[in-house]
Amino acid sequence: MEHCISRQHILNCSFSSWYNCFRQISIQSKIIPLDDDFVEHLLEDGIYLPDGSESGNSSDDSENTDKAKKAFPELQSIVGSKIQDLGGSVFPKLNWSSPKDAVWIAAGNTLRCNNFNEIFLLLKSSDFVTHDLSMPFEICEDQSKGSLKYELILRKWVEVIPSMEFRVFVKDNEIIGISQRDTSTYYDTIVTHAEEIEREIEDFFDKHIYSKFFDPDFVLDIYRRRENDILLIDINPFGRVTDSLFFDWSELLAGGPHQEDIFRYVDSPGHVQPNPYMSYGYPKDCMEFASGVDTAKIVEALKVENLKQERNGTT
Repeated sequence: MEHCISRQHILNCSFSSWYNCFRQISIQSKIIPLDDDFVEHLLEDGIYLPDGSESGNSSDDSENTDKAKKAFPELQSIVGSKIQDLGGSVFPKLNWSSPKDAVWIAAGNTLRCNNFNEIFLLLKSSDFVTHDLSMPFEICEDQSKGSLKYELILRKWVEVIPSMEFRVFVKDNEIIGISQRDTSTYYDTIVTHAEEIEREIEDFFDKHIYSKFFDPDFVLDIYRRRENDILLIDINPFGRVTDSLFFDWSELLAGGPHQEDIFRYVDSPGHVQPNPYMSYGYPKDCMEFASGVDTAKIVEALKVENLKQERNGTT
């Protein structure tokens, strides 16, 4: 029988639903409500900055110029203020997803943002964000949006060491699986300290998470900054919509592996998996142009490149 995820479970995993409960063990963040006009602007075709942005618009054609005439001065002001409150650099996301698939458009290929324009370009270029905005409940029996309100989440920028990111699968309020987050790289430090890491994650869960979330089944993303110092990064739906990494969802839905196999990681350089974001390393539009699928789309890709050059001060 196929596992069904309820609409309420998806809503419970929305950032603002759980952040206040766990803010003491998470990264400092600011939540900014988004109005419908801005959401619609994100969903419009093309990549261009709103009117009044310091870099101008990406096109002179009348259609995009009309679209770009929309301005969001109040939102830009709020975002600028919140960025300063968080130390000057932030990691942006919406209710559920971050625009990590759009890192190709960012200067330096990073999700670290210092202003509204950088945030906007990432959000506008992200398939993950578009999915959140258009089909957040596609896996649910009840797919209606209802009164869903979208929010921009600004998280204080923290330099994260990929080797210390882990995903924790929880069923009936018990850990049934722990996976290395970056499945494409071998890290000797994980192999060396595997037992210690597993014990610390279980202690963290027992002390800070157990029975405090709305649902008994969920998925945690955590970051181990140092010994006995773990941060909660995100809470995800328990189901196939969430990447199971080194596990299989049929295995997890059945109750998980045996206790001795609860922590899975790359145990040798020969066991790495392909990077799941490799397909997002270059604009799909450009790849389609190169293969002759859709030559018209190269125009948008060139506009994006012009924006990047303007932001970097090049010609």
